[in-house]
Amino acid sequence: MNTSNNLQELIATLEPVKQLVGNWKGTGSGGFPTMSNFTFQDEMIFSIIESAYREEPLVHFQEIASIHNKDGLAFKHWETGFFRPIPGGNLEFQVVHNTGRIESFVGSIELGSGGSSFEMTLESSFLRNAEGLTEARQSKRIFRFDSGKLLYRQYMTTNEVAELLPHLDLVLDRSQ
Repeated sequence: MNTSNNLQELIATLEPVKQLVGNWKGTGSGGFPTMSNFTFQDEMIFSIIESAYREEPLVHFQEIASIHNKDGLAFKHWETGFFRPIPGGNLEFQVVHNTGRIESFVGSIELGSGGSSFEMTLESSFLRNAEGLTEARQSKRIFRFDSGKLLYRQYMTTNEVAELLPHLDLVLDRSQ
């Protein structure tokens, strides 16, 4: 059970992420040695349940991506999960993909000067792939909030590519 001091430490760890609450939209690019380069439209939604936050600090995350193709935009990917603080000033980020992949990440937040900017670097600690899915082995995500923009970069390895390489690069603006 969390003591009051431990709970306050956990809440303080997650407070920078609360700056992201709302809807974010942007366009990005992606690729990997085993796939063609592509551009995509992305929406990230961050939310909290305010009445629960002081007892169980969580930030809910949802991401919906559509690929640009010859016909316009086509739905590609949907994932959802939670950021939650863990003792020691770190975070867990747990994500479920519509494709059947499940990931848990552990990482940290570095605050910029004045506390209005930050960077979260999260590395996979658990990754499970649904049967038949291209096997991801490791993943790393970086969320950088600065000057009202959200910059996002994802790296990965697969059973075919052992080196941790960039996969997605994206800049989002607050839309609501």
